[in-house]
Amino acid sequence: MDLILLPGLDGSGILFRDLIAALPTTLNPRVIYLDELNGESFSEKAFDLSNKIQDSEVIIVAESYSGRIAYELCDLLGKKIKRVIFLASFITSPSYTSKLAHIIPTAILKESHLNTWLLLHVGFAGYGSKHQAKHVFKSISLADKQKLKNRLNNIAALDKPLKSYDTKAIYIKPTHDLLVSKRAIKELLVVFKNTQINALESGHFIAQTQPIQCAKIIISAVNEYKNENKPRSTNSLHSTAP
Repeated sequence: MDLILLPGLDGSGILFRDLIAALPTTLNPRVIYLDELNGESFSEKAFDLSNKIQDSEVIIVAESYSGRIAYELCDLLGKKIKRVIFLASFITSPSYTSKLAHIIPTAILKESHLNTWLLLHVGFAGYGSKHQAKHVFKSISLADKQKLKNRLNNIAALDKPLKSYDTKAIYIKPTHDLLVSKRAIKELLVVFKNTQINALESGHFIAQTQPIQCAKIIISAVNEYKNENKPRSTNSLHSTAP
């Protein structure tokens, strides 16, 4: 089984550090670096990734930006996808203001006193630390600036997907997500009809502020799938004639 972790806007997967540390090493999570995938659109990135997935059983963990990539993978890989776990994610426009994401200069995503304040109060909604904010800015600084800008453009251009899936999904929902609207979550639930919601106290950066709880949900989903597919016992009962 392939456990694939798709990162958020930074694209690096560096922000999964604490989440990965909380997962058993036996799961061998595979973090995808978005900058290394070919193509610019969500569908193009998903197509390139689908060609790199050889395992017949795949569980996807999609953080924030990568929700739409997970959606596209469901179309490309079909029944290979056994579970999709969304971390404060979205597959349509996350908010009405996100339509303006394409005009955000990447320079505004650099660390500064103002940007740190904004990140802690909006992105983390008061649940994060200055150290965690610094780590976010560090991960963003490592991204290819043109590809980062392209991801902002992709968010601004998000449309409503046409297909829906019966694939089992889990939505790990922050209680105070100021970046993904209730509308966007409802639209995701329309597409992924078999979705369980797990709410955790957090702002948008839930994998960073609640890594242990997120890991527990992921482990539970993996174990649930494995238990569903255990070979059934073929032992027969023998009776003795009187």
